[in-house]
Amino acid sequence: MPTRNRSTLAFLALSYSLGLFLWVNSAFAQNKSETPPQKVTTAEQPTVVVDAINIEGGIELSTDDKASIANNLQGETAHSDWLDRLKANATGQLQNDGFLDGTAEAKVQSTRLLDGKEHVVVLLTLTGGKRYSIQKVWWAGSSVFSLAQLNSLGLLQVGDVFRLSALGESLSLLRQAYADRGYSQIVAVPQFEKFPESGKVTLYLDITEGQKSANSNPLQCKQYSAEDIQKTPYVPSASYEPKLDGQLQIARGQLEAQRTNKKLLLIAGDKSCGWCHLLDQTFQRNPATTELRDKLFVVLHIDVSENNGNECALKVYPKAPGFPFIYVLDATGKLLGTEDTKDWASSDGYDPHRIEAFLTKW
Repeated sequence: MPTRNRSTLAFLALSYSLGLFLWVNSAFAQNKSETPPQKVTTAEQPTVVVDAINIEGGIELSTDDKASIANNLQGETAHSDWLDRLKANATGQLQNDGFLDGTAEAKVQSTRLLDGKEHVVVLLTLTGGKRYSIQKVWWAGSSVFSLAQLNSLGLLQVGDVFRLSALGESLSLLRQAYADRGYSQIVAVPQFEKFPESGKVTLYLDITEGQKSANSNPLQCKQYSAEDIQKTPYVPSASYEPKLDGQLQIARGQLEAQRTNKKLLLIAGDKSCGWCHLLDQTFQRNPATTELRDKLFVVLHIDVSENNGNECALKVYPKAPGFPFIYVLDATGKLLGTEDTKDWASSDGYDPHRIEAFLTKW
């Protein structure tokens, strides 16, 4: 690994943005046994409903980039510091999309009180700056995996836009791969260095493996042949079925995705999960959202109940913090991204507009 001036590394940006996007889940994670929470408001603090987001500035961003930011910020929010949090979320989205120097300012353009709720239109002023891409990934400290294996494990490919969420997901995949080999105490420390002149980022990932567990039992998974997969009929899974083998589901779904030129949408959950039922009901009640989903994706419900678990099917993907949880794959099975469905929640359950914004960004 080359020497480098650590004072130039963007530690603060990494800590802030990863914290914002990846590790706030503990306060909001949806457990399988949860039921949708009820929203509580008081007369002193009326619910704020963001009716519209108007965007100015951000000439570096595409129309789709701006639409994605606006769609993700609309909907209901708590009253007290909602505008500051909206601004922070917009800034976080910019930085997660590679605009590491991006900033967002927000102010209320108009407001009206309707049925005890404060309806507002927000003006969002964006500054993107350069969009950073990955120019090099340096690994150190691994005795278990080769450099080629480490590079293939994650979502950090040279030339790709540097997304902090992809970095977090890659670290999850790395920890899972080590755990499968019996190393449960692995620590991976990421650092990155920005080069504003070129809009490039160099990543440094230092691994401390710890001791291998003496009683580790690797997961034993079935191996399916190409013939096994091809002779299995493709049947869209409309619900969670414990009797289905998720490995075979995904492998057969890949063939269907290749045939139809679509991507795969894995929805992990089970029949005892209240939020899982609520998500299915959201699609049932919104035909346009369902039509958009099925136009773009081959959809598979992967059962994670005690009767199945499908550990083998999901072992190569990040562990879900709660259910339902979404995995987006390309037609070869490569992970493109994930979504914690808590981000789609509103006081009425799930917001179909937020779901549609997620579906269209792939």
